[in-house]
Amino acid sequence: MGQKIHPTGLRLGITQEHRSRWFADTNRYPELLQEDYKIRHFFQKNPLKLKGLESPGISQIRVERKADQIDLEVHTARPGVVVGRGGQGIEELRTGLQKVLGGAIARFALTSLK
Repeated sequence: MGQKIHPTGLRLGITQEHRSRWFADTNRYPELLQEDYKIRHFFQKNPLKLKGLESPGISQIRVERKADQIDLEVHTARPGVVVGRGGQGIEELRTGLQKVLGGAIARFALTSLK
């Protein structure tokens, strides 16, 4: 019988990076992992019905933590849809994420796919 492996697990560290970059003590690890899940769920399911998240074409969300700061890097095919007019969409996303997480997000970066 063949040995089946997960394709992402095979490529981690070689051609792909981890989806999250942080380290935590064993006491805080479950809490931070749940926050990462809430962030990804927020972008995928759009619980607050934000207009910029209806069809943005998000391919990847990277979460990086430093002390009590959260840095998000969102790779999207259509950054103009997420940003909105005058950057209004970014502020809506930031306040929506702060409602979901109950904390501050230090940096929020949108990267366009080519």
